[in-house]
Amino acid sequence: PSDNQRAAFNAWVIVQKKPRFHTAYFSVLDEVQHEFGPYTPEALATIEALDAMVGKVRQAALQANPRTVVCVVSDHGFARYDHSLSINAALREAGLLELDSQGKLKSWRAIMWGSGAVMLNDPNDAAARSKTHDVLVELAADPANGIVKIIDNAAAREMGGFPEAAWVVFVKPGFLIGSNLDGAPLRATKPGGTHGLWRDFPEMDSSFFIAGAGIAKAKALDRIDMRDIAPTLAGLLGVTLPMAEGKDLFRSERKK
Repeated sequence: PSDNQRAAFNAWVIVQKKPRFHTAYFSVLDEVQHEFGPYTPEALATIEALDAMVGKVRQAALQANPRTVVCVVSDHGFARYDHSLSINAALREAGLLELDSQGKLKSWRAIMWGSGAVMLNDPNDAAARSKTHDVLVELAADPANGIVKIIDNAAAREMGGFPEAAWVVFVKPGFLIGSNLDGAPLRATKPGGTHGLWRDFPEMDSSFFIAGAGIAKAKALDRIDMRDIAPTLAGLLGVTLPMAEGKDLFRSERKK
């Protein structure tokens, strides 16, 4: 219901105010895929509903300007999971984090944050670093845990993410980095959907669709860099983004 309201509001803004550049965000597919997983009946029904919402916004845009270009993107892909791996539970077993009598975090020398970033409370704590590394290696040695890659701080910095993490742990589709602090690190869980996996997994690819005046029909762009989106839209508007890292996907065509 909230996204339907967003669609109606965005359509009104476009018709009444006629902005040259307008963005709209719909959240429901992310929520549904987290709960039920991708390609489930619930997810597909949500995509059908979103298609109607996008259609409402597109119709309003074409009403405001017949030469409108519409671009639809997602910010990430989704992978199904039915197991969770709680690295913090393994760190607790190794004595690297401590819980109080209520089972809440009391202190830590090493801890997993977010979707796989393993942090050291004191980066100079050599004993904690060594012990944490041993825990991660032991977890990765068992294929049942689903770990496919562990990168260190230097590799994380080179990739531009988690600059303070000592390591970043990636699991394969079918697994979720869990948040449990105690109990068994690996658990079967209710199926759902997640993202934040290794970027080369095809499940992590996001969507990019663009149509309208001056855009070739039925042209496949193959796999693009997300950083190309902003320069491409800027090019369609006739403006430049000199500091952008990406490229304008249609620049060569406009020069013809």
